Amino acid sequence: MTTSIVDTDLAPVTTNGTNLYLYYQDAQGQIVETYSSDGKSWQKSSDPVATNARSSPASPITAYYVEHDANFSNKSTIHVFYFDTAKKLNDRVKDVSSSTWSDGKVPDDVATTPMEASRLTSGSFNSTEGWNPDGSQWVYFHQFTGKFEQLTEIRRTPKDPVHTEAILPEKPSDSLSDSTLAVSHYEGGINLFFQDHDRNVAYYANRNNKWQDSKIVIPAKDVEIETPMAAVRSPGSSGTQRLLLVDQGSPRQIQHYADEKLVGAVEQYYPGTRLGAVLLGSKVVLFYKPVNPAGSIRTKVYDGGDWKDGGEVVHAS
Repeated sequence: MTTSIVDTDLAPVTTNGTNLYLYYQDAQGQIVETYSSDGKSWQKSSDPVATNARSSPASPITAYYVEHDANFSNKSTIHVFYFDTAKKLNDRVKDVSSSTWSDGKVPDDVATTPMEASRLTSGSFNSTEGWNPDGSQWVYFHQFTGKFEQLTEIRRTPKDPVHTEAILPEKPSDSLSDSTLAVSHYEGGINLFFQDHDRNVAYYANRNNKWQDSKIVIPAKDVEIETPMAAVRSPGSSGTQRLLLVDQGSPRQIQHYADEKLVGAVEQYYPGTRLGAVLLGSKVVLFYKPVNPAGSIRTKVYDGGDWKDGGEVVHAS
């Protein structure tokens, strides 16, 4: 028996630049956590994060770290968002210091907003310039606004509840409702990536609290239909924006782009699986499911040269 659902999301988080956490859905449909202090040796937590997640199809999962969470007495927290069996958006919150989990507050008018087919992506801001440093948090999904399917941003600022911040200025023909979403937050900026109806990969940029019109960054001919995606950006206003996605080659390959330019192939892609990525210091860590052994989860690590094997995170069975 495999240890995870084939199409589970892979939602990684780093807390202090050393510790890594990965959240995914196991074969029983529970959202679980595995942890590493060095990126090499992994230990699965004994208790599940959530037992009420949708499992057929697998629930979207997204996670982020807040260094000083004003909603939790300025403690360090990890938030994990997902859809439950009632199709509602849930937030589970980990107090990092005590390793205890509790339910985050998502108002019902927000929890019921995402479309059933929607994916999730999210982020937080833990630096000191550009956004509020004590707990600015964002989650993105698709919703149906009455006439159109549109991308929506919800936000939590210090000591405030989750609320709808913006419905992005997309045209009705823009983002696919089941498109994978990937986002990067940095000092005063947001890049939100999606796949449009013509299968191009595009993104919305937020600069100084204003969303700009979408821009195509990778043409459809270079991208798998309904490609998984993962995005990371190095710190600073001039940081490198990296995007990992799947091409249309035979066999399919996971491709690495930096500032919209192709860097090269990372690994063969296992059809139907998803990707996750996180910055660990100056390194990029990619989480993926290999073709063999099927069912396992592994990492690839990029430090500016070639991608190197990072080892096994979750065994195949």
